[in-house]
Amino acid sequence: DRRNRQVKIGIAGCGGRMGLTLVRATAAHPVCELVIGSESPRTDDTELRAQLAMAGAATLPVTRDVEALFEAADAVIDFT
Repeated sequence: DRRNRQVKIGIAGCGGRMGLTLVRATAAHPVCELVIGSESPRTDDTELRAQLAMAGAATLPVTRDVEALFEAADAVIDFT
């Protein structure tokens, strides 16, 4: 049933200030399922993981591959 289905959301730029705000809001939304994020190859992985953990998304898969981001999600929020 489409009414009970969660929308799979990906967030491009998930490690930035606004990206982390979107991570928290999406994870808390009852109709959304946060499935993937993306970040620049220049982003420090250790810092990114710490930031995502503080945002409640420690296990969020993060990719550098834009195609993987769009394949995994029904909708992508781009805040790069």
